[in-house]
This record gives sequence, C-alpha cells and structure tokens, in this order.
Amino acid sequence: MKILIADDHPVVLQGIHSFLDNKKHRVISSCSNGIEAWNNIAGLDPDVAILDHNMPGMNGVEIAAKVRAEHLRTRVILLTMHKEKVLLDKAVATGVMGYLLKDFALDELEQCLDNVANGISYYSKQLTKHITITDGADTSAYMDLLTPAEQKILKVIATQKTSQEIADMLFISVKTVEKHRSNIIRKLDLPHSTSSLAVWAAKNMK
Repeated sequence: MKILIADDHPVVLQGIHSFLDNKKHRVISSCSNGIEAWNNIAGLDPDVAILDHNMPGMNGVEIAAKVRAEHLRTRVILLTMHKEKVLLDKAVATGVMGYLLKDFALDELEQCLDNVANGISYYSKQLTKHITITDGADTSAYMDLLTPAEQKILKVIATQKTSQEIADMLFISVKTVEKHRSNIIRKLDLPHSTSSLAVWAAKNMK
C-alpha cells in the first residue's frame, strides 16, 4: 500500500512517518502544505493520503473534495484537532474515509488504515464521545427495524459511497436513495445530519 502523508508541523509529520515505517508501510511522499500534497496525490497516485486538516495552501477537506471531483482512486484519512460536527459533516460529504483526532491518531491509525484499505470508513472512537450517535451494541436489533432494501443501502453507506454512487450501483434513483436514508435515520433514531448515518454505519456495519 502506497501512502502519502501531509502535515505542516515537522514534528507531527516525522512522528507519523516513523510510525508507518515501524509498521512496514510504504510512505512514498511527505508533504508540508496542501498544494504539495494535492500535486503529489495527482502525480504519484497513492493508495491512501493521510492529511492534516489545517494546512497552508489547501486544507484536508479541500484536497479530499478535489480527489473526488477528479475521480482519483486515492482514499483520504483526515487528521484534525476538531471535534465539531460541522467539520465532520464536510469531511463525510467530500468522501473522507478516515477521520482521526490528532491526540489519539497513533493509537487508531493502524486500524483506520486496515479499514480504509478494505473500503470501510473509520471514525475515531473518541469522536463518538463528542457527538450524539446511537451506540450499536446490539446492531441486530436495529437491523431488524429496517427493510431488506434499507439494509442493503446501509451496507453500501458504510463504504462511503455518495447517494449518486449508490443509485448507480443499485440501479435506482437518487431520490429513492435519499428516501431510504431518511427512513433509516428515523428508524435508528439518529440525529438528522450528513454525518450521523455515515458514522453509525462505519461503526456498526462490519
């Protein structure tokens, strides 16, 4: 797996690089700003890009948006100090597949990389302490509330697909996907936000 890392703080950048080296991952580029990170993603085609959110030039969410807009295959993991749902919503909307809080990043990075490499989103375990998401201790009980069609869509949501991508994959309309999303959120008693369903699916749909 080819990995690009980007952070404008040299100590953090070196720390992540050393961690990945020790885990025998292949780091093909270390970048200190958003422009350099974007150029190297476009030019080097890494499998995964681990990006600090707050960087000069372009931030992590802006880079993720360009990756999606250009239909690149690189999967983005965002590192941030921010626990606010506003940023999480933006990250989910732009296709970020991993969201790690910096204070706990090295504790969770290996699991995050494993998930993302297999097309499964990962959100910091610490994040759920700061946003209201239904705990999935008994996932089967929640799944029993859903129709087979809703269960199928929920499994795809866990892989970080957009409504358009889900519609294309399942040969249904975007309007139908959005209706299913709304019904799932209501049945699972989740907050009505862009990120709540994506976080729940990533946490519970193993």
